[in-house]
Amino acid sequence: VIIATIFMGVYIAIQFRHVSWSFGAGAVIALIHDVLVVMCALVISQYQFDLTTLAAVLTVIGYSVHDTIIVSDRIREDSTKRRREPIASIMNRAINETLSRTILTSGTAIVVLLSLLAFGGPILRPSAFTLLIGFITGTYSSIYIAGPVVLFWEGGTGGTQKGAGSSRAA
Repeated sequence: VIIATIFMGVYIAIQFRHVSWSFGAGAVIALIHDVLVVMCALVISQYQFDLTTLAAVLTVIGYSVHDTIIVSDRIREDSTKRRREPIASIMNRAINETLSRTILTSGTAIVVLLSLLAFGGPILRPSAFTLLIGFITGTYSSIYIAGPVVLFWEGGTGGTQKGAGSSRAA
């Protein structure tokens, strides 16, 4: 999993290199955050860690990376349209554009997982709990962790995008 995570980070960095190389680091840090939160929740809840729980953790990894890439891809699309705007402004617009899609997608999955958690019985409870925590953290980490990591490595909110020149004239 660690080697796969490193390769995912490198691949994402290469795919988004025209905007910023730090998208790979942002995705990997968000992914590590999601897995750590899920593991801590499993330890605190004292659910049994079996193969179905492991499958749920791997599903959380896939969901987290997918959701982060959706947001990052919108940032990449918007950055080609608005070359003179600061990266922070572009990120804000892109996150606002994908927010409703992200909330609706996660919300429907979370409703199903809540049903499984409530009515699934003792066999399904650990994996449903793992997926529930993972989907919640995966949703907010795509917005509140991956993006700020990119901004941090880009030097904050005031700079313009690489190669874009100076900010717009007043």
